[in-house]
Amino acid sequence: MPDYEVRPDAQAGDQAERAPLYRVILYHDGPHAARYVIRVLQEVFYFNQRGAEEITLKALYKGAALCAIEALEQAAGHAEKLTYARLTATIEPEG
Repeated sequence: MPDYEVRPDAQAGDQAERAPLYRVILYHDGPHAARYVIRVLQEVFYFNQRGAEEITLKALYKGAALCAIEALEQAAGHAEKLTYARLTATIEPEG
């Protein structure tokens, strides 16, 4: 299974017509209970329980996990919400 899924709306259109995409990365920083991280992911990204659990476990066991690939403004907003919830997150250009 890939580390992420690209939503259909992110695949539509010509590359030249689309704004650059950014990856939202969640890092495992230790002090948070998995239940808390799952709940935050559900609130920020509207993930279902299983999706939030998968990302939380990837961050736990691999040190980091991809949450989303999206436009800069949306990625920055999501990373800011994760940081506000005292989780460690960054954004980076896709590709």
